[in-house]
Amino acid sequence: MAEIPPTTDAAMGISTLDEELHFLAGLDRSTGRRTGVYPEIKEPAWHHREGRDVSPILLGVLRRHGVATRADPCFVQCFNADEVRRIRHELGWEGRLVQLLEAAPQDAAADPLLVAGALATLAETADGIGPPIGRVLDAEGRPTGLVAASHDVGFVVHPYTFRIDRLPSSPGRPTRHCMSYSPRRLLTDS
Repeated sequence: MAEIPPTTDAAMGISTLDEELHFLAGLDRSTGRRTGVYPEIKEPAWHHREGRDVSPILLGVLRRHGVATRADPCFVQCFNADEVRRIRHELGWEGRLVQLLEAAPQDAAADPLLVAGALATLAETADGIGPPIGRVLDAEGRPTGLVAASHDVGFVVHPYTFRIDRLPSSPGRPTRHCMSYSPRRLLTDS
């Protein structure tokens, strides 16, 4: 069994996004690779009520680090549709923007995003969607049609959270099964 160091011996802090991006830039220089980032604007309405506007702060940090265009490996994500529109249209974000989605309706066929024109309207603002796994695969592990319809409007699709305990039951290996519907990325808990 590994020995855990006593907490009094360790000085730990919480790094800022700026510090993390500096770290990643150094890592990229040493490896010759380019690391992507996927920041999320959490609870913007709550922050506004508390007198804080976090979106312009986040976008400023990303711009200073040169990850502010659609060519850069950065996806800004948010559940709040009003904030996603604000980020794109009022704050002028030119980078990639992902609309995070809540859980699916009980009947996958009733998904409002599968209504004609719904995804095309969303595509006027966002570059992709981040649906939960249950919104792209039904309870039996069959595709719901959301990924294919999203790809038809040019969206990236980044399902979350890819964990063995949250996947639909299906024969064979869950990883292979989930990759069969062609998402561009999967978000995981590690």
